[in-house]
Amino acid sequence: MSGRSASKPSRDELARRVRKQARELRAQIAQRQAIENELRESRDEIEQQVEARTRALADRARMATFTATVGLALNREGSLADGLRLCAEAMVEHLDAAFARIWLWDAPTQTLILQASAGMNTRLDGTFSRHPLDGDTRIAIIARERKPYLTNAAIDDPGIKNKDWARAEKMIAFAGYPLIVGDRLLGVMALFARQPLSQITLDALDTVANSIALGIERIRAEASLRHEQILFTQAPAIVFRWRATENWPVEYVSANVSDQWGYAVNDLMSGKIPYASLVHPADLERVAREVQTHSAAGASSFKQVYRIRRADG
Repeated sequence: MSGRSASKPSRDELARRVRKQARELRAQIAQRQAIENELRESRDEIEQQVEARTRALADRARMATFTATVGLALNREGSLADGLRLCAEAMVEHLDAAFARIWLWDAPTQTLILQASAGMNTRLDGTFSRHPLDGDTRIAIIARERKPYLTNAAIDDPGIKNKDWARAEKMIAFAGYPLIVGDRLLGVMALFARQPLSQITLDALDTVANSIALGIERIRAEASLRHEQILFTQAPAIVFRWRATENWPVEYVSANVSDQWGYAVNDLMSGKIPYASLVHPADLERVAREVQTHSAAGASSFKQVYRIRRADG
């Protein structure tokens, strides 16, 4: 039985096949490398996004802590000076500022006077502790224009007068904000930093400037109210409010009436002792006539002079 063997491929055919397989292998390798590069780029992009979001969340948390700290500083028991000092310290701690200060406006002298300083210098005296409103310092300009001023090139700023200090301390950024309630200037707050200030930091400073201004207003109003209360309770003056009806019943009397005149507040407020009974008998008819005349004329207020009888006679 005869057979026929298959012909062997020629050397050229083998070489052609090898070249084809090599091309296919190189294409597969290139495709795989491209996929790996895409995966690597995607991984890097995801890592960058995660890192950016993590930084943003950390910044927001830091700014929230900063604004909350300032709010607590202005609502705690203590003096205005203590509250402002804590606000300046919060700027240094939470905003990574090198230096933070708060000046208050003194209308009689037309000057901004330093009230709080934190960071690398905590002194309240020195060359820049006072800024006349008509001066050319950056603090005076902010107060005069009543607009914030922000720069990440503090050394080149014409309003920064001590450039040698700024250069030696490597100050990069400056931010200053007027403290305003309505149309009234209360002061200026400012800080220096050795790194650029981000937008989220500037937004937080803008919010805090409003909070500090309102806090100053509230603390001053409370101090004024306490002063009035001391006058009502400790000063010789006694405050009465009574109705111009029969016997003039008392609607309000300050608590110091007991110490000054010897009458119990409850006796007066309950109607047991009407106001008319306190007026000296020799003056009562004249006082009643004056009250009737002024009331008929619709006067909202009027002045009278008469004698009052003390409880002990």
